[in-house]
Amino acid sequence: MLSDKINGVCSQNNLLRYTLHVISAILVCVSLLYIFIGVSEFINIVFGSSMTIDNYYFGSESMVGVGGLIYRTKYNYVFYNILSSLAGLLSLYFAISVLKDKKYHRIIPAAMLIIMQLLRILRIP
Repeated sequence: MLSDKINGVCSQNNLLRYTLHVISAILVCVSLLYIFIGVSEFINIVFGSSMTIDNYYFGSESMVGVGGLIYRTKYNYVFYNILSSLAGLLSLYFAISVLKDKKYHRIIPAAMLIIMQLLRILRIP
């Protein structure tokens, strides 16, 4: 009877650990995606040709109206992409520490960083 309770608790802990590892792996993938997008947009704007930069229509009323203040100037856009990449990098660190060092409490800040970026992309206040 006691062994059943112990086995039940052990199996629940294993399920929780497995779930946290799966969530961490997903967070690693999403963080890498954010880092890649942020760095590629940064490189595209900073090192791109003037024709490429003109295609973004920075400062136009339609871009600022739809995209927000990020599109007011190219410097705002570059700054946002740098911050997005840094948040993805921090989230990546937290998610990897969950997988590698088994510091399960770090999944919360990793998930919160990803959720904040998703809310920003979806324009949810």
